[in-house]
Amino acid sequence: MLLVLGMLIDHQFSLWNKHWYFSLPALAIFAGVALDRIAEYHTAGKVVAGALVSYLLVESTVAWLLRVFLYQWSLQTL
Repeated sequence: MLLVLGMLIDHQFSLWNKHWYFSLPALAIFAGVALDRIAEYHTAGKVVAGALVSYLLVESTVAWLLRVFLYQWSLQTL
């Protein structure tokens, strides 16, 4: 919900780089809580949580590599 609201506000005022970095720690904490809740559901929950964490790890690594080697600062790398 917060991300959707942020996208709507960003479209109108272009505040992504200026203000939304301050909300990223809160989004990370909420994502961690959500993954913890998902992982509580037996084997299927652990598989889903593991897959999501793996996906985030790969995407974060790709974003970092794009920034370091190609100096790309697009929304794809954020």
